[in-house]
Amino acid sequence: MDSFELFLQHVGRRIRELRKARHWTQEELAHRAGISRTYMGTVELGAKEPSLRTLFRVAHAMEVALVELFVPLATARPQAHEVVARLSARLLEKGRTGRELRKVEELVDTLLRK
Repeated sequence: MDSFELFLQHVGRRIRELRKARHWTQEELAHRAGISRTYMGTVELGAKEPSLRTLFRVAHAMEVALVELFVPLATARPQAHEVVARLSARLLEKGRTGRELRKVEELVDTLLRK
Protein backbone atom coordinates (compact mmCIF):
# COMPACT_ATOMS: atom_id res chain seq x y z
CA MET A 1 0.00 0.00 0.00
CA ASP A 2 1.49 3.35 -0.99
CA SER A 3 1.43 6.55 1.05
CA PHE A 4 -1.42 8.06 -0.99
CA GLU A 5 -3.64 5.06 -0.24
CA LEU A 6 -2.79 5.45 3.45
CA PHE A 7 -3.69 9.12 3.20
CA LEU A 8 -7.09 8.26 1.65
CA GLN A 9 -7.75 5.81 4.48
CA HIS A 10 -6.86 8.47 7.03
CA VAL A 11 -9.23 11.00 5.43
CA GLY A 12 -11.97 8.37 5.40
CA ARG A 13 -11.43 7.56 9.09
CA ARG A 14 -11.44 11.26 9.93
CA ILE A 15 -14.71 11.81 8.07
CA ARG A 16 -16.24 8.83 9.89
CA GLU A 17 -14.99 10.16 13.23
CA LEU A 18 -16.50 13.61 12.60
CA ARG A 19 -19.75 12.04 11.35
CA LYS A 20 -20.10 9.78 14.37
CA ALA A 21 -19.41 12.71 16.73
CA ARG A 22 -22.60 14.21 15.29
CA HIS A 23 -24.49 10.92 15.67
CA TRP A 24 -25.21 10.95 11.92
CA THR A 25 -25.55 7.94 9.68
CA GLN A 26 -23.64 7.74 6.42
CA GLU A 27 -26.96 8.35 4.73
CA GLU A 28 -27.52 11.59 6.67
CA LEU A 29 -24.06 12.94 5.86
CA ALA A 30 -24.36 11.90 2.22
CA HIS A 31 -27.71 13.67 1.95
CA ARG A 32 -26.36 16.85 3.54
CA ALA A 33 -23.30 16.76 1.25
CA GLY A 34 -25.34 15.97 -1.88
CA ILE A 35 -23.64 12.65 -2.66
CA SER A 36 -24.85 9.05 -2.60
CA ARG A 37 -24.66 6.97 0.56
CA THR A 38 -22.79 4.26 -1.31
CA TYR A 39 -20.14 6.73 -2.46
CA MET A 40 -19.91 8.17 1.07
CA GLY A 41 -19.24 4.67 2.36
CA THR A 42 -16.43 4.07 -0.11
CA VAL A 43 -14.85 7.43 0.79
CA GLU A 44 -14.95 6.54 4.49
CA LEU A 45 -13.26 3.23 3.69
CA GLY A 46 -10.54 5.03 1.73
CA ALA A 47 -11.49 2.98 -1.33
CA LYS A 48 -12.26 6.00 -3.55
CA GLU A 49 -10.30 9.10 -4.37
CA PRO A 50 -12.81 11.90 -3.73
CA SER A 51 -12.50 15.14 -5.62
CA LEU A 52 -11.65 18.34 -3.82
CA ARG A 53 -15.22 19.45 -4.53
CA THR A 54 -16.58 16.35 -2.77
CA LEU A 55 -14.32 16.88 0.23
CA PHE A 56 -15.40 20.52 0.38
CA ARG A 57 -19.07 19.48 0.31
CA VAL A 58 -18.52 16.95 3.09
CA ALA A 59 -16.66 19.47 5.24
CA HIS A 60 -19.32 22.10 4.59
CA ALA A 61 -22.10 19.65 5.50
CA MET A 62 -20.38 19.00 8.84
CA GLU A 63 -19.63 22.71 9.34
CA VAL A 64 -15.87 22.21 9.68
CA ALA A 65 -12.98 23.74 7.80
CA LEU A 66 -11.73 21.59 4.94
CA VAL A 67 -8.39 21.21 6.71
CA GLU A 68 -10.15 19.37 9.56
CA LEU A 69 -10.51 16.38 7.24
CA PHE A 70 -6.72 16.09 7.06
CA VAL A 71 -5.76 16.69 10.70
CA PRO A 72 -4.15 13.66 12.35
CA LEU A 73 -6.75 11.88 14.46
CA ALA A 74 -4.70 12.01 17.65
CA THR A 75 -4.12 15.78 17.46
CA ALA A 76 -7.51 16.89 16.18
CA ARG A 77 -9.20 19.34 18.53
CA PRO A 78 -12.95 18.92 18.81
CA GLN A 79 -15.04 21.63 17.23
CA ALA A 80 -17.43 23.51 19.54
CA HIS A 81 -20.49 21.88 17.97
CA GLU A 82 -18.92 18.43 18.51
CA VAL A 83 -18.55 19.19 22.21
CA VAL A 84 -22.11 20.50 22.41
CA ALA A 85 -23.40 17.43 20.54
CA ARG A 86 -21.62 15.06 22.93
CA LEU A 87 -22.80 16.97 26.00
CA SER A 88 -26.34 17.12 24.64
CA ALA A 89 -26.39 13.39 23.96
CA ARG A 90 -25.20 12.63 27.48
CA LEU A 91 -27.72 15.01 29.02
CA LEU A 92 -30.55 13.49 26.98
CA GLU A 93 -29.49 10.05 28.20
CA LYS A 94 -29.87 11.37 31.74
CA GLY A 95 -33.39 12.68 30.97
CA ARG A 96 -32.59 16.40 30.80
CA THR A 97 -34.99 18.80 29.09
CA GLY A 98 -34.58 20.89 25.96
CA ARG A 99 -34.44 23.99 28.14
CA GLU A 100 -31.47 22.58 30.04
CA LEU A 101 -29.76 21.69 26.76
CA ARG A 102 -30.16 25.27 25.53
CA LYS A 103 -28.49 26.49 28.73
CA VAL A 104 -25.52 24.24 28.01
CA GLU A 105 -25.28 25.63 24.47
CA GLU A 106 -25.43 29.19 25.84
CA LEU A 107 -22.65 28.37 28.32
CA VAL A 108 -20.43 26.94 25.57
CA ASP A 109 -21.11 30.01 23.40
CA THR A 110 -20.13 32.28 26.29
CA LEU A 111 -16.91 30.36 26.91
CA LEU A 112 -15.97 30.51 23.24
CA ARG A 113 -16.36 34.30 23.13
CA LYS A 114 -13.61 34.74 25.74
